Amino acid sequence: MKPLSRPWTARPLSPSTLAGVPDSLTSDLYYEGLNQSGVIERLLGKPAPLGPRAEVRELVAGYVGGFNAFLDERHPVSCSAADWVRPMTTLDV
Repeated sequence: MKPLSRPWTARPLSPSTLAGVPDSLTSDLYYEGLNQSGVIERLLGKPAPLGPRAEVRELVAGYVGGFNAFLDERHPVSCSAADWVRPMTTLDV
């Protein structure tokens, strides 16, 4: 059977490559710099259109609330006891 389309790359792409991030180190350095810059906190402190609209804030708060509720329920997933698993804040999203 003939494929519907040809692949546009010789090797499979990871999600980070598709997002324009070539590797984990580059991604880590970028996000660490972003976190240290305080730009996210400054933008969150502004009203729309510079900051998020009310419905976006509500969506993020709901996602965070659901994630944290899932953690509180102590579901038996393989990573539930890992040190890096912790409650989320809206700033994490």
